[in-house]
This record gives sequence, C-alpha cells and structure tokens, in this order.
Amino acid sequence: MGTMAGNSRKVRVLLAKSDQDAHDRGIRYIAEVLRDAGVEVIFIRYRICEEVTEIALQEDVDVLGMGFYSSGYEFDIPTILEALKAKGKALKFMVGGIISGDEVPKLKAIGVDAIFGPGTPTEDVVRFVAH
Repeated sequence: MGTMAGNSRKVRVLLAKSDQDAHDRGIRYIAEVLRDAGVEVIFIRYRICEEVTEIALQEDVDVLGMGFYSSGYEFDIPTILEALKAKGKALKFMVGGIISGDEVPKLKAIGVDAIFGPGTPTEDVVRFVAH
C-alpha cells in the first residue's frame, strides 16, 4: 500500500509541526498510522518555515503534511507553498488539525490538496497519501 504506483520506492512523507504548538498528539498518531501502512515518515518540529522547505527538498518527499491546533497556518502554509514552488518542488500537501471551516476554500485555492480535521478516519489519510 505504501508504494507509489508503478514504482517500488516507498512513499515519503514529511510531517511538520510548529515548535510553538505543543498539541502534537494528532500528528504523531498519523505518523504511526502511515508507518504501519508502509509509508516512510519523517517527523519534524520546526521554528521557521524555511526549515520545512529545506527538509522537504533534502528528503525528496512526495507528500508534506502539517498539523495546526490554532492560528499560524495563515502565514506558514502560503509561505511554504511559495518557497516549494520557487524551488520547483511538486508534492501533495495536506493539513490537519483545527482549521476554521471558512478557511478551507482559501487553503484549497492556494494549493492545499487535503484538509483533515479531528475525527477524520485514518483510512482517508492513508488513501490520500498512498494514491
């Protein structure tokens, strides 16, 4: 399940959580679920957005997932998406956590591929990452 279609290489996912946000139970659980599904997971806590961009490039990840408990995503997501685009890095981008419903269309419009809130079945996350 955790391999890319037509490829024997495992899907590589970078999961990132801000150092300023202590709420990491959800993203750590998703990391475990993805590993159990055969996905290669790199988990980081970051201080500045450039760290996320650089690690995504260095690790040649297929998917970037970021978790947010509250604000912060308004700045971090567009900053990271723009930096990845400037470097020519194409990947799937997912966001999880507490995201206001009226923010969802805005995030999708700037390039977020999937948004998973509390209570999302883990199978939905695995399906998104692995396909």
